[in-house]
Amino acid sequence: MIVVDTDVLCYAYLRLDPERSELADRVTEKDDEWAMPTVWPHEFWNVLASYVRFHGMPVRTARRLAAAVSDRFRVRTIPVPAREVLNAVAEGNRTAYDAQYIALARRLGITLVTGDRKLAQAFPDCAVTMEAFTS
Repeated sequence: MIVVDTDVLCYAYLRLDPERSELADRVTEKDDEWAMPTVWPHEFWNVLASYVRFHGMPVRTARRLAAAVSDRFRVRTIPVPAREVLNAVAEGNRTAYDAQYIALARRLGITLVTGDRKLAQAFPDCAVTMEAFTS
């Protein structure tokens, strides 16, 4: 099992960037059991909202994608304590959204695979990029 962030989920599911989507596919092939903090649906919906607002995605398509994402991926949604999230915020100077993924990876003692190089650099003890995970 690995923790993945919303970047990885979006690349794997939405297929909007062929190169990054291929990397996300390789992540899935290597480990398809994913854990994510409880914030992930909200972040995913926000990505969909951006595509509706700025890129012409029909709202019907966004609703279908939002409903179907859980059927496609084996995602365990796990809450993390605020204390652990805020500790990660202070340590890495990242948002509380990012820190939830870090806190979850640390709590479970597993790796966070991320599409965000800066996040992986800020937390080298538990986070790696998709490229590093699949190489």
